[in-house]
Amino acid sequence: MVQRAAWAAAVLAGVCIGGCWRRGRVPERLPPPTASSLPLDVIVTTAAPDGPWWPVVEALQQSEKASVLRIGPDAPETALPVLRKLQPRYAVLVLPPHDLDVNLAWRWLATASQVDEDPFVDLWYGVITGATPEDALAFWQRTQAAARDPSVIAPRLLDSLGPNQLDNDRVLVHPQLFWAGWLRGKIEARGMNNGLRGFDDGALDRLSGYGILHFGGHGYPDRIDQGLTAGQLARARLSPSIVFSGACSTGVTHRAFEMVGGQWTQRVYPPDESFCLTMLRQPVVAYLAATHPDHGVPVYQEMEYWLTTGCPLGEAMKHTYDGVVLANGGRALDFPALKDSAPLPGWGPTEIMLYGTASRLLFGDPRLTPCGAVAEPDSIPVTTPVAADGVVHAEAQLRRPRLGFSPMDTFHSDLAAVPNGFNERIRVSLQWRESWAIAAAEARVKAGASEVRSRVVGYAVEESPRDERWLWVQVDVPSTGYQKGPLRIRDGSMKLAIRLAQQ
Repeated sequence: MVQRAAWAAAVLAGVCIGGCWRRGRVPERLPPPTASSLPLDVIVTTAAPDGPWWPVVEALQQSEKASVLRIGPDAPETALPVLRKLQPRYAVLVLPPHDLDVNLAWRWLATASQVDEDPFVDLWYGVITGATPEDALAFWQRTQAAARDPSVIAPRLLDSLGPNQLDNDRVLVHPQLFWAGWLRGKIEARGMNNGLRGFDDGALDRLSGYGILHFGGHGYPDRIDQGLTAGQLARARLSPSIVFSGACSTGVTHRAFEMVGGQWTQRVYPPDESFCLTMLRQPVVAYLAATHPDHGVPVYQEMEYWLTTGCPLGEAMKHTYDGVVLANGGRALDFPALKDSAPLPGWGPTEIMLYGTASRLLFGDPRLTPCGAVAEPDSIPVTTPVAADGVVHAEAQLRRPRLGFSPMDTFHSDLAAVPNGFNERIRVSLQWRESWAIAAAEARVKAGASEVRSRVVGYAVEESPRDERWLWVQVDVPSTGYQKGPLRIRDGSMKLAIRLAQQ
């Protein structure tokens, strides 16, 4: 769910900027992974032992030697006692497509966040599914082949931005991508868009040859609006790739809940009309998409986080979920159960985007680490926190970011200078003592020598598996336009004052 005007401007900027960039030599492969993968801890499934999907569970269990945990699609929280006992890091959900919808995606996210007491996700997970059990097993086998030989993922990125504002069906490929200047010389990054009349069948071959694909624009379970459809995707020939979709609802495998006439309306999509299931029949090794309307910016943040850390894909997905927690004031969302004909909730733009982003899923193996870090992250150094007179103090150094999307708060606009804009965000972590209970948090931010308005959006303490504790804080500051703000042009600083509760 992307603002069309903003994207039109961005695409035009990409065409203009791209024409000025000099293309550097691109490596023949992505950087190799720098960390070895951990074993799979648990296989969670809704499949029945005497049903057609059980052979998929058995095949994974035999290869991974992981525990198998059965859940009902309407009650995934029944897994909590076992999860709290196992304390798993990695989980795979084997789900028949008719069992998976946004309700299950939300309720499993809530379950995965309740293994310990903090609101953050406690295990990294991915979904294995397909139009048939055979498709699901073939998808799993591709993920494992890519884990053994990550070089199958070409160092080429294509960003299909969706439709532009031209009244035709011409597909345009831009020689450089407007947001990816920091990837120059590391990945061949290109942009693509099409006219308002849809994606031309004759251009399907232009989707081939890329190891990283992104699809943007407005979306539905069966298509990208005025763009690529599930039927066209079935005729395309993708390469082995990691695919990120920011188009709404393109992670739906069967049942969707659509907003019609002031109420939720349930609609069921057959397998050949599901964009997601069609994608999983392509030679992709991972697919990240939403089971409900979401926003495109958190998807770019996933990509930036993954490409600058070289993390497992499950961690990239956790990064998105953690962002939802912080943007929600440091609290986990309270997920509703959507039902056919039920009235719509009184959500505003913030809630719509928070719940939509929380509906995103990784389809694939959460351990898959296709590469090492492609570029340096925009790190924010924070001083060691010091407690004095009941207040913990820390200071962060803010450097002008190279990444375009990571500093954006797509959920809040109260500090934005332009209508329908987004705040800029600062997201930091600092080591935290168990004895420090928080009463309130304050921040003072400067761009250069000038103080700028700021607001603490959310904070929460996360307990790591190694008994470490980290305080995560999100502070928002003003934006002056799309990816514009005082901290985009000047280095700055932030002073945090965390007032402790009286014991």
